[in-house]
This record gives sequence, structure tokens and C-alpha cells, in this order.
Amino acid sequence: MRLMCKHLFQEIVLGRLLQKLRILQWLVLCSASAALPMQTAFGQSPAMRQGAQLHPDLVMQLDAYPDVRSLLLQQKLTEALVALQRYQTHPGFDDNNPDYYNLLGILALKCGDAVLAASSFERVVLMQPENAGAWLDLAIASADSGERDNAKDYFDHIEQSFAPPPAVRQRIAYYRSRLDGPAVGTIQPWSITLQSMLGYDNNANSGLQNKTVRLTFDNSPALELPLADSYQARGDAFIQIGASARYMRPLANGYQLEAVAAVRQRSYRRENNFSTLDMSASAGLHHALAGGNASAWLHQTNLTLGRQAFMKNTRMAIQYEHAYGDCSAALSSEAEWRRYADSAAFDGDLLWGQAGVACTWKLANTVLQTTLIARMGNDQATAQRAGGNTQRSEWMARLGLPLAGRSRADLSMEVSTARDAAGYSPLLENNAVRHLRRQFVRLAWTLPVTSATDMIVAAENNRVLSNITLFQQSGKSLSLELKTVF
Repeated sequence: MRLMCKHLFQEIVLGRLLQKLRILQWLVLCSASAALPMQTAFGQSPAMRQGAQLHPDLVMQLDAYPDVRSLLLQQKLTEALVALQRYQTHPGFDDNNPDYYNLLGILALKCGDAVLAASSFERVVLMQPENAGAWLDLAIASADSGERDNAKDYFDHIEQSFAPPPAVRQRIAYYRSRLDGPAVGTIQPWSITLQSMLGYDNNANSGLQNKTVRLTFDNSPALELPLADSYQARGDAFIQIGASARYMRPLANGYQLEAVAAVRQRSYRRENNFSTLDMSASAGLHHALAGGNASAWLHQTNLTLGRQAFMKNTRMAIQYEHAYGDCSAALSSEAEWRRYADSAAFDGDLLWGQAGVACTWKLANTVLQTTLIARMGNDQATAQRAGGNTQRSEWMARLGLPLAGRSRADLSMEVSTARDAAGYSPLLENNAVRHLRRQFVRLAWTLPVTSATDMIVAAENNRVLSNITLFQQSGKSLSLELKTVF
């Protein structure tokens, strides 16, 4: 009996920890931000603000290209570039529209097509010779395309005609130093993110909420067994650091290659056994279609818990997205294989189906971004597991809106359910079939510190309800994060 109770408690604590880790993984997937800034003057030049968010003013200026705007908000730069180029074939296209070619140059420069960017900016400065930002982008695009003499002439013209501020002069000096060295190639489409975070979690150990556990066995009278303090929830401060690198490269015939590698370590001050190290790598192939975009992904994640190997997760996914004005809808299917180092009873093969929609809305000159995602999954146990197979569902929503001072707020909510196919344990509620309902809310405030660095203050609340009271859980956390993209 004692051994059975000990094994049961180990399964419960591990199950709670898995729920928390799934939340962390979902937040990482939802934390990507747009990467195309607005260009109106020197200080807003896209060549000088690589990696910045899509500015709300630019979103409102793209009314003539709703499909392009939708793709930009989803960071689909290559698809947006293809969609924008299609407008040249539309009846009534204005070939003398400087705003069109300015946007075309910005997209081309961000996608690494320096030749197309230079030719686009050449048309802009011919129509708008006073556009200092276009001259600067033309010089940079020329430098990156290997037109070194032209780039030098353009930099000379900028310094002689526009009296650029010190920051722009430093940027010009940097490019001049490159032009005087080896030949400059095209822009490498790398994006690197560094993260550091301080926080407090009032349930750092994914502990139990109950003081006692009610045990049942062979229809005998229920037994109230007190739980040791080591099973109770304990709060602790943590430090989290992370880094990720993203590589995107346009290929022929509308294809695009994307690769992502990331590492994240969370260290608790006292609860060292619950510190985590998460390492992941992903590779994706995208293909721009007439009505949308298709993609295929392969993901691999290795998770270490308390300096010991904990779980390996492999996922394969295919997805199709289609733009509808200011919205984009997506359908995807995913196969997932979870393998645990010391707990094979938790291993499972999962098959997911997912649907989602992302939209932008204008409300009194404020651009709101909304995302809704629904997932249904079948978790097949690979060995004998408490509860057997499990049916899962996840419902996620996110709302983002700009605030004063270039800051923004993001509200994320998730409701997920899990229902086992068989009784969980004869020791609990007479072998009742367990079902869980998790409710998770995250509110974050983001303030740009520099053009490449954001400060993020976030509060999170996690609650788990179950028909088996032992599985009920709650936890809250507060964190302060600095994130730099370059």
C-alpha cells in the first residue's frame, strides 16, 4: 500500500510539472513579434531599425494592399513581397506611385534582395528627390548589392544635401568602412534574440494544493492520509536567460527556408531540482501560393530538469494559411512524439488538428491585433499509463494593442482540457476517470527601451480544476524581462 501511494504521488507531481512546462512552451511559440518598421525620415529608416516591430502607423497606411498588410503582421516577409509585386499586373496600376516603390524597396531589403531594393529606391528618389530616408536606403541597398561606387556617391549626396543627425552619420561611417574593405555581399537574413528575466513564482515546485489525500481501495472506507510538507506548493525567485537565432532565406519558385535554434535556462534560487534547461531546433519550408502560404515544419526539443535529462519531444507539422483582407486563417495537422528519460509510463504519441485566425482591427486610430486558435488532440499511450489514452483540447486567444509612449499591452488566455479513457487509480475516487481543465492568463506590458531592446513586465495566473481533487492546482508569477533583437 505504501509503495502504491509513493508511486501515485510521483505521478501526480510529475503530471503537474508537465502542465507548467507546456505553458512555458506555448508562451515561447506565441512570443514572436513582427519585424518591419515604418520609414518616414532618417530616424525611421528600416535599414537602421532591423528587427523592430511593425509600426501601427504603417499598418494604417497599407489600406491599398490589405493582403500585404496581413502577411506583414504575421512576419511573412517573402510572401508579402510576392503579393506586393502582383499589384504591378493589376489593371489601373499607377507606375508613378512613390509610396508603392518605397514599400517594395523596404520589403526587398528585409528579404535580402538588395538588387530589387536598389532599383525600387532609385525610382523613389527620382520622383521624390527630397526623401532623405529613401536616399539612405538606396545607398545601403547599393552597398549590399555590390555597387560600391554608387553607394559612395549616394552617401556623399546624403551628407552634402540633408545634414543628417549624428546617429545617421555614424551609420554612414560604418558602411563606408565596409565599402573600403572586402566586397560587400547581400544581407544575411539572420535574426538573433537575447533574453534575460527576473521573476517570482509562488508555485515553483508544481506542488500540491491539498493538505491531505483521500484514498479509496477495494470499496473499503475512505482513508484521509496527511501529505508531507515536501509535496506542498513553495514559492521561489528565479533568473531566466535565453537566446535564439532565426535564419530565413528565399528560394526559387516562391519557396522560403526558415531555421530556428533556441536555448533557455530558468534557475530557481532555492528549488534547484525544478530548474530547467530547454534546447530546441526547428526547420521549416514555406511555399507562397496564389491564395496563401503552405508550410512544413520539423521541431526537436530536449528538456533538462534539475540538471538531469527529462524529456525529448519531436514534432512534425503541415499548415496552410490564406489571407482574407485584414485577417488570415490557417489549418494545420501535427504529429508529436513525447519521450521521458526516467518515466516511460508518461510516453505518448499525439496527433493534433488545429485551426486559427489572426486579424487586425482599427478602433479610433488604434490598431488591435487578435489571434484565436483551437486545437484538438488524441494522446495515445505507448505503454501502460494511468488513465490510458487521453483526449485533449486547447483554446487560445490573444489581444494586442498599442499604448502611449510606443508601449503596448498583450493579453493571452488559454483554456485546455484533458479526459482519460480509463480510471486513473483505484486509490483515488474509486478509480474515477480523470478529467482536467486548465485556465491560464498572461498580461504583459512592453516598453521599447531602444530600437532593438524591449522591457517586458508580465503577470501570469494558472489554475487547474479536476474531478479528482488531488489534481487541483493554482499558481501565479510576476516577471521583468529585457529582450534584444538584432
